[in-house]
Amino acid sequence: MYSGRTPSRTPGERIFKTTKSCSITSITHLRRELGFGARGEERDIAFKRAVRKQITTFVSSSDSIPAYKFTKWKNTVHQRGLLEVTKDFLDVQGKGSEFWPQSDLSDTTQPLQYWKDSAKIRSLMTKVFWRAAREYKRHKTAFSTPPLLSQSTDTSCQSKNNPADIKQPIPDSTARFGGNSAEDPIDLEIMPPATSTAGPSV
Repeated sequence: MYSGRTPSRTPGERIFKTTKSCSITSITHLRRELGFGARGEERDIAFKRAVRKQITTFVSSSDSIPAYKFTKWKNTVHQRGLLEVTKDFLDVQGKGSEFWPQSDLSDTTQPLQYWKDSAKIRSLMTKVFWRAAREYKRHKTAFSTPPLLSQSTDTSCQSKNNPADIKQPIPDSTARFGGNSAEDPIDLEIMPPATSTAGPSV
């Protein structure tokens, strides 16, 4: 007998229903929300390297698509891939407990702990990998397609005050980002946020 209940979703899928792509902040801001953001600190450097490695080497088992191609927030295949790359990073590789370990309650230097904040961390990391994939594509496109022709088709929340998903021309200095091969991965630290039209990332 039909109960009238909607089918249960895979854990994490709700984020794609409740979050518009243009509302997702820069990698720098997301990193700060996750408790990282002090440049030069060993812990922060390790986190950035781990994210960079994941986005350039992971391939989804369900669709055989590399992580750096998951750039379409509303595409169901890309959604599935983003959840998979996030789960692999946090649970399979154990990065969740590694970067957000359980600590004493008096320790204010680590606001998030994976054992109790896994849902929030998973949500933020899904956004991190989506943003990183878009930055990777943005960098690659700069060397193959005129910037004005590489405009996103996601116009769900664009406005004259928030052209978040419209790619802007990228200066020649992007050559220093890396990302031309697995041996020369893209540097997420020095990439400007996709939502910024001027000035370096912070």
